[in-house]
Amino acid sequence: MLCRDLFGAFILYRRCFGLNNHRGGLKQQVFDDRDDALRTIKRIRHARDKEWVQAG
Repeated sequence: MLCRDLFGAFILYRRCFGLNNHRGGLKQQVFDDRDDALRTIKRIRHARDKEWVQAG
């Protein structure tokens, strides 16, 4: 989820979990520029799609 804080920064929230322990977590990453945040989202999606193709 991409949100904007009161100071104008963009915050990317990511859910993460362990395959062995099934514990969930939340990572947050702060960006000053919207384009940087969108570029990171695109990179994450590409990496996840690549993992799914290799696993299937």
